[in-house]
Amino acid sequence: MKRFRIISLLLIAELCLTVFAFGRQPAWLDAEKREQLYSGSQYLKAFATNSSGDNQQEILNSACNNARTELAAQIRIKIDSHIIDEVSEISGTVHAQIRMRIKSRTNLELTGLVIKKHYDKKTKTGYALALLDRYRAYLAAIDEAHQAHSSIETYLRSGDSAAEAGKMEEAIEAYSRCVAMFLRLSESLAIARVTHQTPISIEGLTPSITCAEVHKRLSEVINQPVASTSDAALILAHQLESQVPDGAKILPGAFYYENSEFTSTLGERLKMQLMRKFDRDWRSIPMLRSGFTPGSRDHIREVTELSGADWIMEGRMLPTKKSVDVMVSIIGIRSGQQTAIGFVEIPNSVIVDEGLEVEPKDYIKIKDDLKKIADNDIRDANAIIEIWTDRGSDGIVFHQGDTIRLRVRSSQAGYVNILNLMSNGVRTVLYQNFYIGQDMVNKGIPLPEEFGCYTPFGCETIIASFATQAFPLLHTTSYAFEGESYQVLTEDLKDYLEMTRSSGRFKNDESNALAEARLHITTME
Repeated sequence: MKRFRIISLLLIAELCLTVFAFGRQPAWLDAEKREQLYSGSQYLKAFATNSSGDNQQEILNSACNNARTELAAQIRIKIDSHIIDEVSEISGTVHAQIRMRIKSRTNLELTGLVIKKHYDKKTKTGYALALLDRYRAYLAAIDEAHQAHSSIETYLRSGDSAAEAGKMEEAIEAYSRCVAMFLRLSESLAIARVTHQTPISIEGLTPSITCAEVHKRLSEVINQPVASTSDAALILAHQLESQVPDGAKILPGAFYYENSEFTSTLGERLKMQLMRKFDRDWRSIPMLRSGFTPGSRDHIREVTELSGADWIMEGRMLPTKKSVDVMVSIIGIRSGQQTAIGFVEIPNSVIVDEGLEVEPKDYIKIKDDLKKIADNDIRDANAIIEIWTDRGSDGIVFHQGDTIRLRVRSSQAGYVNILNLMSNGVRTVLYQNFYIGQDMVNKGIPLPEEFGCYTPFGCETIIASFATQAFPLLHTTSYAFEGESYQVLTEDLKDYLEMTRSSGRFKNDESNALAEARLHITTME
């Protein structure tokens, strides 16, 4: 839904006159003469001075900006609550958001604005006078109001027609634009009321419907049973769109299954559909950039800082008996605060018809291993180990044929074991006692081997275990699967974790610092 700026001092018609201090100063510098020349019945005006700056142009520009700001403040004061309520009644609008946005406007977009300026070389002072011709501004505002009124009726007819035909996307788009036109109508009438000194004429400006009624029709469309994942994504996008700040750049994130860090084909489908919606309307940032290699496991923050995005979208999929509840939130990257939320219910029949899966493949097989990993975790670790892929460390998805590259970073010199828990239950040893020397401490180290994404597909967990002393040699055996050879751990996972975390001579003390990090990866065909 396109958002309309209320008042932004983009000067549609701005005249800048500079008079230098060679002869007489302009009469408008004197307050009494200024009132005689530009009476309040004909003009709204603001006078400002400035003597700060490195040169004449900078000083004058600051004076002009000060005058614009002062004029904007005057108009904001005039658009007080009783005018807003009056305008809302005139336009048939009682929507609180419209009143709030009219009241909180911060800039001006007005026809008939003129800036006069003068620079006094002797005192190195800039003077500026912002003048708004009341009548010209009033005519422009009324013309804008008529255009908005016409658009309201056009979008209303389009929305009703699309809703009757069952075209959800077209109906939502039309009704949303209709609501936006109510906002523009109210803004224009408020400006007309401020610039005109007598009651304004509203003939032909009363819509055939109220804004509240349009919202009701929009809600009826959104609350219809979801017929496709495309409909679900459209509803989520609309819910978030009405809450997100203007111009926000969104970094699309993953849709996680329940409380896990894995996703599924349904999650990937929703993510891609929302990314397309955001790219069109919110100019969101792609999750991956060509050639980008994250320098840390905090891939999302790095991409965000490079791209200028401020928000990340995350989702959760919670299956119920007859449907899947999908919850989405937008979170500020720097503040960590939740800014917007969305919810949609997708019937199981839709998911089956589209050939999708809610649960990550082989999720059941890895749940027991995840419980073993969670139990008896290292406490008060006196070292740090990080591990990440070339796609970061959160919501990671690789597809068949992709290349997986790993990086590690440690806070001390020492040894790293890397174990991969595959989706078919096999536990492969990727690295044993990989040494990180003192010269590589606190640096992102690319591991020498690259791994291909092939069967079996599903949920995989990679465990990086660190110690300042070398680990005991592991018991492994060779294992062949679909032409690939793996070194497979033969001992029980619980025994392995006890060894890497605290057992035997391996103590987490000053003589041997221990640490652990994990990655959860979803692989798909």
